[in-house]
Amino acid sequence: AGRIIARQQTPTQPEHGVDAVLDRIAEAVAGVVRATNLSADTPVGVALPGPVNPRTGYVGLAPNLGWEDLPIRDLLQEKLQRPVVAGNDVNTAALGEWHYGVGRGTRHLVFLAVGTGLGSGVVVDGTLLVGHEGLATEAGHMVIALDGPPCHCGGRGCLEAFVSGWAIELAAQNLLDSGRPSLLTDLMRQRGERLSGTLITEAAQQGDAVATEVLARAGHALGMAVASLVHLFNPEVVAIGGGVVAAGPLLFDPVRAAVQAHAMAAFTRHLQIVPSALDQDAGLLGAAVLARTP
Repeated sequence: AGRIIARQQTPTQPEHGVDAVLDRIAEAVAGVVRATNLSADTPVGVALPGPVNPRTGYVGLAPNLGWEDLPIRDLLQEKLQRPVVAGNDVNTAALGEWHYGVGRGTRHLVFLAVGTGLGSGVVVDGTLLVGHEGLATEAGHMVIALDGPPCHCGGRGCLEAFVSGWAIELAAQNLLDSGRPSLLTDLMRQRGERLSGTLITEAAQQGDAVATEVLARAGHALGMAVASLVHLFNPEVVAIGGGVVAAGPLLFDPVRAAVQAHAMAAFTRHLQIVPSALDQDAGLLGAAVLARTP
């Protein structure tokens, strides 16, 4: 029913190698099995920070873990002696929000996770879209501006280059470097902190013009992309999660305004654009949904 009844958390420590990470996963699974008396054939859902091929169970590239072309599903099944289903972490978060969060009771949802980068997942008619090799619905690399700013992927004008945490920080730093006065300068000096999304949000909430402008620009860009996604998938709900949600109306107001300006009325008449309800648990709950999906 979407209620977490046992939780075990441990550092991943990928620097110790793949086998050590798998052992730590096995320890965590064993811990919740002991706490809940789960049967030996209960499946395990795994959310991974990288694309997972739904047919082969290989994770293509998980840079945070240093993994590439790894048969993660089979390795975990051997280690756990249980059925294993693995998926990308943002895709599983989309499943979690659809099944247990803001998308409960709907059939069509777009989920955007906006933090250090920008990930996305799409549910259409109750089915998660994963594509041929698990690479589908990578909205962060939709091009929203010809010859726009460079993106970490090597392209230009990607949504991520306008909306991600690093892009928001870069936009704010560029305005500060141009000589614009800002509360951000005082906050960084007083606290001995570097520029961050948290500081930008705090300054905007106090009325700082630079911080407000940066968040409004990011919100407008995100809204333009949402308008395109709405035209493509005609969802009932667009859920937005990740660190930027803390900005609240400073981000969501320009998102909604841009959608109204750029999307056709027939697509927005019954559309909801809302913050994620499950926060960090979305991926966990979505992995559980994935594990139980035939």
